This record gives sequence, structure tokens and C-alpha cells, in this order.
Amino acid sequence: MRRQMNRPKPNDFRFLVDEDDDEQQQEDEDKPIETKNEFQQGGKRKPLTLSQSFARSLPKQKIEKISQLADAVDDAIRIKLNERTLYCEKYELYDKYEPKRYDELLEKRLSFLDSRHDEEFIQDVLQNLPENIKPAEIRDLILATAKKLDHKKPVGHGALFLIDVLYEERPELFTPELFEVSNENVQKIGPVVLWLLGRSLREESQVKFTTNDFVNLFLGQFLNPTISVSAAFSVCASHILMKNVTLRSDKKLTSFNCAEILQLKSRRTTNRDNHVLQVLLPLLDKSNVTDPENFAKELMTHYPNCDNKQVLSLFMGATKQSQRFLQGWVQCHDQLIEPSTKYLNTVSQTFPAILEYFPLATLKASNNEFAALTLRKKTLVKSSIRFTVILALAAVAYFVQMK
Repeated sequence: MRRQMNRPKPNDFRFLVDEDDDEQQQEDEDKPIETKNEFQQGGKRKPLTLSQSFARSLPKQKIEKISQLADAVDDAIRIKLNERTLYCEKYELYDKYEPKRYDELLEKRLSFLDSRHDEEFIQDVLQNLPENIKPAEIRDLILATAKKLDHKKPVGHGALFLIDVLYEERPELFTPELFEVSNENVQKIGPVVLWLLGRSLREESQVKFTTNDFVNLFLGQFLNPTISVSAAFSVCASHILMKNVTLRSDKKLTSFNCAEILQLKSRRTTNRDNHVLQVLLPLLDKSNVTDPENFAKELMTHYPNCDNKQVLSLFMGATKQSQRFLQGWVQCHDQLIEPSTKYLNTVSQTFPAILEYFPLATLKASNNEFAALTLRKKTLVKSSIRFTVILALAAVAYFVQMK
């Protein structure tokens, strides 16, 4: 059963229009749609409801493609000229706002279609859904919508509305892969993808992407050195990522993603880097690694020189607290001998007991006093065991001979 939605007040955004024909179009759009037969008292004609407008927009033939339904919805919701870019308002001006203020702007972007959430209209839309919708069609719709919205006079907001409705009614259609961006298309489709991902976090949505899913989608742009391409996307993405962390109390990351995203801590050279780091710091400091047995390998692969103080502190903490981390480190030592030996020499200064877990050959290659002591201890123990075995065998032989 669909939860009843409250109609929030329409957004109060304004921006400049500089063409005469656009001004006239705005005036036309502000006028209510009139019907011929329905009159209010005093001779005034009633404006069409969203459902009535949608009924007029439907094609005569049965809708077979999701894109056809999106077009009909687009006609019905009648986006006004001064609403057309509200979904990405001030998107490129990220460096003018502190994170708290940016969060407020993001909420306004995400709510710009809320005034069209009419229950009767939504039910009419759902009744006209094509019978078989494939996820690939959703991806095509996202790309086509981004192209339409990139025009001087953007259209295609109906697809945004439709996908938002489907989050609640058809969540099985959506996978994280549908929202992937690349360096080549991030500037074109980024604003649309981010708006849709932001809407997936509302309470009514049944699409539940994990924090790790969001990191997979955003990481490439977080670390993209080309600021002119990735900055606006990265900043907005960081806020959406943390919105998910907060709403769903989800700080779980794979060891690879955790090692990757830690690079943000050492990249504070631009406004983009500083803003993203400030937003994501609670996640970077308190993330929960889902596969700790692989974490040592990922940290040593990403930071082989053992010279990053923050990474080293994390490495030492994981060594102390997680047996799975330590076991994984021992297992991958032979694959990463050079970086692993560096970490072993450093970490063993604080936790010499870990040397007991490494084989003799590893200790011989280490060049610190704790390794030497452990090696001597292991050698003595090994010799003692050998001597004890020899004595036992000799005793057995003696008693056998006596018989």
C-alpha cells in the first residue's frame, strides 16, 4: 500500500530570463489550463488537475516503452520556465558555500518536484506502466533525459518524476550500475544522476543502496585530478554519500574502497578537496571494513612506503584489534615482501608480539632488534624441541634394547 504523501509548499526559487519568447512562454505557463465544460461560480473555468492533464497527454495507443510514459508525465506536470533548472540550481557554484549551507541547497534541489506529488495522478501513471520494463531501459531513459535537460530550454523533468515514483513501486528495476558516470560524461549526466540518487534516499523509497555502493559510484570523481571536470559532481556526491551514512547508519566499506578513499586525507590542495574531505571525514575516521583479512594487503598496495602517518596509525590499530587483519597480513607477506617488511619493522617496534606470527625467513630479512630477538627465541625453541625429540628417541631405543 502506497504511503500517503503530504504536499509540501512549492519551491520559491527565481532566476533571470533574457529572451522575449521565454517571457511570453512563462506568462502562458502561469495561466491555468481551462476546460470547456467545467465552470466555477462566477463563470471562472476550473484548471485541469494533474490527472486530467495527464489523461490529455497520453498517446492514443497503449504505452509500450517507459520513455513514452515519461513524455506524457512531462507534459502533465507542466514545469514552468523558472523551475526548469531547480534540480541543479547553483550546482557549479559549490565553492561559494560551506558544507552546512550546501546541504540546505541540496535539499531544495531534491524537493523541487514535491508539489506535483498528487496521489490520484501517481496512481494514473502507475496504471499506464508498460508490462515489461528492463533495467537497461531505465539507463537509456536517464541518458536521454540528461541530454534533454542539457538544452538551453530544458525539458524531460517528467522522467525525473517517473523514476522517483518507481523507487517506491518498482525498486527491483534499480541497480547501482544504472547510475554510473565516467570522466567523459560526468558533466552532462552528473546533475541528473545526483538528483536521482538523492531522491533514492527519501523515506518512501524502497531502493536501498549501501554506502559502499555510493562509494563505488563516486570514487572515480573524488580522485579525479581534473578539477574542471569533477569538482561540482564530487562536492554534491559527497553530501549525498554522507546523507546515506547518516540516514541508514551505514559505514561499511570494502577494504579496497577504504584504502582508496583514504587518499582524500592527503589531498587538500583545492576547494574541491577541502570541501569533500570536510564532509566525508566522519566516514573516513570511523568506517567499518567488511573484509579485514584483505585490509593489510590493500593498505600496503596503496601506500607501500609506510610513510603516511594516518595510514600507519590505522594499520597499527587494525593490527592490535583484529586477528583477521593480522592473519591476512601474514598470508600476503610473500606477495608484498618489500612493503610488508617496511610495515613489519615499524609496527613491531610498538607491538613486538606480532613477530611470533611470521616465519623465520621473514624475521631474518627484518633489520630490527625485536626481530633478531624473536628469531633467536624461535631458533632456541626449535633447537630445544629437536634436542627433546632426540632424547626421547634415544630413551625409546634404550628401553627396547634392554628388553
